[in-house]
Amino acid sequence: MNTIRKVSCVLMLVAVIAAPLFATESTDPVGPGVGSSSVAYDSLGVVFSPISVRSMGMGGAGIAVAGTSDSFFLNPAALANRKFQLSLPSIGVTVYNPQQILEQGIIEDIKADKEEDAAQKFLGILSRKGFNEALTSDVAFSLSAGGFGLGIQAQEKIHSYSPDGKTTSTKLIAEANAVATLGYGLRIHIIEDSLSIDLGVAARFNYRAYNQAVTADDFIGLVAGTEDTDDLLNETPLMAGWAVPIDAGVNVNLPLGFTISTVVRNLIGKYHMTAYPGISNWAKEVLGVKLTSDGSQGAGTNSEFEFTIPWSLDAGFGWAPSFGSFDKILRPTVAVDVVDLVDLFGEEVTTERLLTHLKAGAEVKLFSMLDVRAGLNQGYITIGAGVDLFVIRLEAAYYRQEFGVQLDDKPVDALTIRANIGFDR
Repeated sequence: MNTIRKVSCVLMLVAVIAAPLFATESTDPVGPGVGSSSVAYDSLGVVFSPISVRSMGMGGAGIAVAGTSDSFFLNPAALANRKFQLSLPSIGVTVYNPQQILEQGIIEDIKADKEEDAAQKFLGILSRKGFNEALTSDVAFSLSAGGFGLGIQAQEKIHSYSPDGKTTSTKLIAEANAVATLGYGLRIHIIEDSLSIDLGVAARFNYRAYNQAVTADDFIGLVAGTEDTDDLLNETPLMAGWAVPIDAGVNVNLPLGFTISTVVRNLIGKYHMTAYPGISNWAKEVLGVKLTSDGSQGAGTNSEFEFTIPWSLDAGFGWAPSFGSFDKILRPTVAVDVVDLVDLFGEEVTTERLLTHLKAGAEVKLFSMLDVRAGLNQGYITIGAGVDLFVIRLEAAYYRQEFGVQLDDKPVDALTIRANIGFDR
């Protein structure tokens, strides 16, 4: 039993858990755009974003500097370079608040079979007022060749929200995304070797599911092993549905390695959702399987609803010069992005508002195998590195993200690690 509890706690802490582990009473639809929903669900109303360690190490920038095989997720115009790249698969994990997790001895508590102590400390970290993130995991396959790009991802997240900064009022939401992306890029040469334009478009089928927000007591009950699995599966409402948003990008490639880019994201970002009274109901209808030991399902009927994630416009500037054969020894890249221009210019542009929309960074590739990165994400320093072992690429980034209303309200540190197998240059 101690082993089971320990495994359960570890899974929660690394966010490789699923919504059926939580129980609530209501079966009403909840989520962004639902009239009676709490602000706690606002964190679900954001555009799907796969883990890009290269970008995060460079301050979150990278629209105008195509690099690894996930570049076309940032800007589909990156496909116009027609490079062959394969990632089969890539596995990424982002841990939020890693410094506090280590300082408070949560890992040691788990090793010592003190799962409830670890859970209490973990909830304390997540209980700062407002939104927080616990962890994101991402498994992806991507392929680009001849101007086409294909990506398939499975991503899980744990969100938290506290209205007053108290553990007792903290709510947890597990979110899962299954995504398939298909893109195409075309390069138009204006002046050979001096001026060209890249055009790219990508359509993304996004199936999203999340549970109704649960309390700290539910979490503790899960870790303590006091909850009945069948009850959890039958009594946990699940919201699930799909959207097919479209991204479009343009690169203007100038002499000396300079590039200016714009990307329109999330056109047609309407999600068509269904609220299921229980996880078991969803599994039976969508997957055709029975999850409970006796084949029972949650009481109630399904209900449908919709919500829309707004489109956004980003702009980027990049510099990736080539020095011929010297590139094998040292090759620099610089990127500056201004994201969500519509929101930025919707009000008076102040220095603080500009910083919240500004991402900038640089990368230096050494001996064609070692990448060193640094940048500024909303004014916070980021660092990162990557090593290319031919068929295996290992990358990491450490950075801060702002979860408060204003800069420096609530910066949260995060560590992202990713490994992928394939050909990724």
